[in-house]
Amino acid sequence: MARYPGGSIKSPEWRAIRKRIGERSGWKCETCGAPHMTIVARGSYGGRDAYMIVDAGEVFDAETGLKMATMKLSAFGAYRVLKIVLTVAHLNHDETCNEDGNLAHLCQRHHLRLDAKHHARNAARTRRNRGGQLDLEDML
Repeated sequence: MARYPGGSIKSPEWRAIRKRIGERSGWKCETCGAPHMTIVARGSYGGRDAYMIVDAGEVFDAETGLKMATMKLSAFGAYRVLKIVLTVAHLNHDETCNEDGNLAHLCQRHHLRLDAKHHARNAARTRRNRGGQLDLEDML
């Protein structure tokens, strides 16, 4: 957290960046268009991953954000209901690089996908460090 402006994601400096990126995105995921703080159902529609804005009954493609249908929740094949919480992602995984071109407003699903390989590398490094065994990757 110390690498973020102001030393924390709760600092006034980081909050200002988060607000700026949120306003740029219209408070929607920049990948799928899911709106911030909205209850959605995740599921599938027409053989594609989709999400439904529960209050409106609108179904969107989970990858492109294109509207696919309007229907009742009971007709949508939902497997999970959750609140969308948008976060600011560092596209190059460097928390010290806070230029607008390196930042994206993403939902949980897309932020985790973006960071999956980065998280896996960090977890592997942590496991190696606990074991006391050197790894060739650590030597490079």
